[in-house]
Amino acid sequence: MASRMAAHDVATYIERLQNEVSAPSVKQQLAAIRMLFNWLVTGQVFPTNPAAAVRGPKHVVKTGKTPVLEGGFR
Repeated sequence: MASRMAAHDVATYIERLQNEVSAPSVKQQLAAIRMLFNWLVTGQVFPTNPAAAVRGPKHVVKTGKTPVLEGGFR
């Protein structure tokens, strides 16, 4: 049963997750899922990584949270 998981299943989970949490959290979850499946592929549990083809949500940070110091500090 586990070997029948496809990229569509992972993509469906990621789409549902986007309605519940922020984009950075979704990207972090997707990264964890990819790492899990990479480990399962290495252990020959899965033939391929179904999460490899799934793209996460776009998240652009326009301004940083770190304030810029003015002056001659080096």
